[in-house]
Amino acid sequence: MKANKSKWRIILNLILIICGILYIWYLFPLLNSAIRAHGGNSIRPDISTSNFRPKTSSQSQSVAVETDRTISTTSPEETIAKDIDIPIKDIPVKDIPIHEILSYKPPPIFPSPIKFTSGSNKEAKAVLVVGGTDGSGTRRVVQILTQLGVTMVSEDPETYDIHADIVGGWPPIVSPVLAAAKTLNYNPKLLPKQVSMPLSKSLKSLLDLAKRDSVKPQSQILAVGGALKKTAGSSSSEVDFGFKAPVAMTLVPWWSELLPHFKFLHVLRDGRDIAFSVNQGPVEKFYRDMYGTPDLAMALPLRAIRLWSDWNHQIYEWAQLQDSTSFDSTHSFGYLAIHSEDLVSEVRAVRFAAISNLAKFVGSSLTARDLCCLAVRHTEFMGSHDRTPKQQGLGGQQKQVSSRYGKWKGLLHGNTALSQELYRLGGPGLRTFGYEPMRTLANESMVDEDGYRCTLTAEECGFANIEETNNIAEELQQPEMWAVANKCETFGNIDYIGADISAFVMDGEDNSVVVGNVFLLRIVSISQ
Repeated sequence: MKANKSKWRIILNLILIICGILYIWYLFPLLNSAIRAHGGNSIRPDISTSNFRPKTSSQSQSVAVETDRTISTTSPEETIAKDIDIPIKDIPVKDIPIHEILSYKPPPIFPSPIKFTSGSNKEAKAVLVVGGTDGSGTRRVVQILTQLGVTMVSEDPETYDIHADIVGGWPPIVSPVLAAAKTLNYNPKLLPKQVSMPLSKSLKSLLDLAKRDSVKPQSQILAVGGALKKTAGSSSSEVDFGFKAPVAMTLVPWWSELLPHFKFLHVLRDGRDIAFSVNQGPVEKFYRDMYGTPDLAMALPLRAIRLWSDWNHQIYEWAQLQDSTSFDSTHSFGYLAIHSEDLVSEVRAVRFAAISNLAKFVGSSLTARDLCCLAVRHTEFMGSHDRTPKQQGLGGQQKQVSSRYGKWKGLLHGNTALSQELYRLGGPGLRTFGYEPMRTLANESMVDEDGYRCTLTAEECGFANIEETNNIAEELQQPEMWAVANKCETFGNIDYIGADISAFVMDGEDNSVVVGNVFLLRIVSISQ
């Protein structure tokens, strides 16, 4: 009988020990976090106050801003207490109902991006290819990548593209692939030899040239390859160098075949905006190759969204397949989809989440605070986009600015039949990438994976004022340009930098054109 009592006493003691361990391991941090969240102070052992030096009020304010990772803001004194362990007895503790402590939930994390990875080699850096349908906003992404520390190669200081001039341009490379495969989800090894052999040679030449250009100085002159300027002190641990060409997305399976370590940054924009874009280069150049017929009876916006949806969805399917493929340490693959709408969103948390995803993808050395300041820097002026003329009397004109993104809503207003047809043809892409129905976006209540919430202001980031911040953002975009001299008027109806000027109106006596501040855009059509 005594043996049984002793046995139960031992079991009871073990249970008490286990409960104590669980309290220390789990409940103690939970209670601590909940108390902080409700304005109280940490539950910490009493320590000597002689082991720290108090901070000045200005330092306290800085700490309070940069460590705002709880669900509510804290005062500078409370922040210092958390960081340097001021004894609890020296600071009043608020009484918090136990049910509030037990029901505490940490702040929500940003929505996960669309990304795939396969293989890993921390010592090897990848080649980054940036692509997307023309008009998606790839130039804007390149600007951010250079700020994140990525070495980006360019042959064009205005579009930041590489034009593949060394092999005669992109169409001679892309058209044979599309004509043979009829999809972007293809296996290069299964293409006809008369297509694959010359193509492999051409792409190797392009990659070799890009590698050489990656160590040249910043490109300053059109068609002279070189590396774009990076933000001082920034670096990328996962990318050797990168380049951008929207149509390069059609060759993603080939880049993966030729590059041991390859990353693809897939830049997206709502296909309904693309359908009504002035730049329909992909439709004009590759629609027949893709589908075998130009479908001239089909309205241009319908052909445009069909191509947009098929190309983007097929690349997604291909990347998803690679995600399930096992690579050894000599090969790796990475894919990230980025919505250009997020980079120009009016909501700071949306911009910050998108920039943070880019930073993680390339292994940027910038801190969360640095990324937050990037999100603050590029603000609402990035929304100015489409401009259309409105005459006010003879020789007068007025810029009528509409939203840069989402212009399709106004164009489809009251046109149910066209709207339904666009969704029928573009549905796979619209659904896959969260355009219809709309995906969940980040909001100001959310934090990143490390618990950081971007709350900095322009002043805290070191910008003199918000006007300076907006001017910086405005310099990084290229809206359509106007120029007027006497009776000569030019109009470039473009919706992103690098697009072709669609029309020139010339009524001067000598038919001369004053281009003004149009930079290096190409003229493709002239009406008189």
